[in-house]
Amino acid sequence: YVFNSQTGKKVGEYVNRGQGPGEYYSISSLGRWKDGMYLYDVNKRKMAEIAFKDSVRIIPRMSFGRELHPTFVPLNDDTFIASGFYPEGRFCLIKDSGKQKEYIMEYPSRDEAEKEVTNFAKSQAYSGGIVAHPSGTLFMAHVNNADMLSFYSYENGNVRLIKEMLNSFPDYKYDKENQRYLGVSRHNPDAYLWGCGTDEYIYLLYSGKNYADDGEKTFVSSQIEVYNWEGEKVKTLMLDIPIQGMVVSEDDSTMYAIALNPEPQIVAFDL
Repeated sequence: YVFNSQTGKKVGEYVNRGQGPGEYYSISSLGRWKDGMYLYDVNKRKMAEIAFKDSVRIIPRMSFGRELHPTFVPLNDDTFIASGFYPEGRFCLIKDSGKQKEYIMEYPSRDEAEKEVTNFAKSQAYSGGIVAHPSGTLFMAHVNNADMLSFYSYENGNVRLIKEMLNSFPDYKYDKENQRYLGVSRHNPDAYLWGCGTDEYIYLLYSGKNYADDGEKTFVSSQIEVYNWEGEKVKTLMLDIPIQGMVVSEDDSTMYAIALNPEPQIVAFDL
């Protein structure tokens, strides 16, 4: 759906929902790309461009077979950074329309024992999101199940860690004999639910709640942590209603969010 940010009215619907040719069903990543937008369907393992010039067109761009990339974000020079359930590496650098792929960086470890956990299991325990700078030269990763933030630069095809904050680690079970991830504890606090970025700042929706005590309220929050791209915390924003996702205008003046009231609705906050 496309809405007018000034009037709040729906402009149109531009992507057909379904499993057939030219249809998309489970969009896990959606954002600006080139002169339009992009989407990634985690179920169909396909990425497409949404072009708005003259008329709205959905142009298939990449297909990944069985490979899964739940988080899929553009950098510069037509490169994408993705995170998913990989046998090696924390991220996947995707170039040349998906023909070139490189698995890079490592997940943090709580101790020596956790270093023996398979990468595939850790990719589930440490799953989260990626926020890229509009220039595509910086990005950061946040974790759902731990208060953990990592800031990176991307230049000349190379990724470099700038700063990392490991304030907590996920409490999860691992079957060492069968090398299987068995899930996170119900008492494990959720950390970062959502993230977005502008030229100046990164905005992170922080939960701090756990499912055992708070149930479904764990997955919404009214607390926004604001960082700059050097990894320094700037401020905390407290909204008057809980939300489950947001974006911020280019000039950092307005936040648009999805709130449950009780049905999903788009709301705006002056910053």
